[in-house]
Amino acid sequence: MKQQTNEQKVVVVTGASSGIGLATVKALLEDGWQVVATVRNPNDIEQLKTLGVHALTLDLRDDQSIQDCANTIIDQYGDLLYGIFNNAGFGLQCAVEDVTPEHFREQLQVNVVGQVDFTNRLLPALMVKDRARLIFNSSVMGYYTLPFRGPYSASKFALEALCDALRIELVGTNVSVTLIEPGPIEARFRHNALSYLTEVIDCSHTRLDYTEHMNRLSAPTSTTKGSLPASYVAKIVCSALSAKNPRPRYRVTRSAKISWWFKKFLPTVLIDSISKRVQPVIIASRL
Repeated sequence: MKQQTNEQKVVVVTGASSGIGLATVKALLEDGWQVVATVRNPNDIEQLKTLGVHALTLDLRDDQSIQDCANTIIDQYGDLLYGIFNNAGFGLQCAVEDVTPEHFREQLQVNVVGQVDFTNRLLPALMVKDRARLIFNSSVMGYYTLPFRGPYSASKFALEALCDALRIELVGTNVSVTLIEPGPIEARFRHNALSYLTEVIDCSHTRLDYTEHMNRLSAPTSTTKGSLPASYVAKIVCSALSAKNPRPRYRVTRSAKISWWFKKFLPTVLIDSISKRVQPVIIASRL
């Protein structure tokens, strides 16, 4: 059987309006792949079309949107579908005691349930291929958490568990499952997290002082020691797509690798002590 070239293979990238998603779209195009990019906001579609990709709307909060997007991809590209980079998601970064059931459900719906639903709808088309790739964008917060990250970390911990199970369940097929685990990346993630935090939580009426946490979210990611540009992650995604045997995990940035070492080798009491220094928990003086 004649092997397909990149030009004959389609890779789906979700959450492609900015940051890692947009950088990955550009890197894939440079490598000659066909790209289908999804965004939540229809206003972002034109930007992607100018790059030469097929852009679709996908709102992981909406079951019908997931179904419609997946059906469109299968109908138009089912025979060429080679890989999915599940990048869409957001971070609800607040204390566990402050999260409402409604907002916690939304976090899990977007970062876990919606991604699994979307993937499962495309999986049959991948399983009949000689080789196919499933790549999920996780986080250092998928195996190491800090104060004010509980809801977001819970979603990423869950995603990692599901991917580990899926990787084993797909033994016997030619579909590989890979997790990308970035640390600090120069993107809009923190800006978006701050916007969402201030939208859903009144930080002036809680037991805890959010000042330092909000200052961190408002600071440019580029000021964080060891941060890397989104294009660095995009190159790793391209490598995982092209590799004969991609790794199950790619930890990106020095802090992601150090955090994994902490989690693996240090006792919980010491990890807690380090975490409290990284993100101090201060009681609000107003209470």
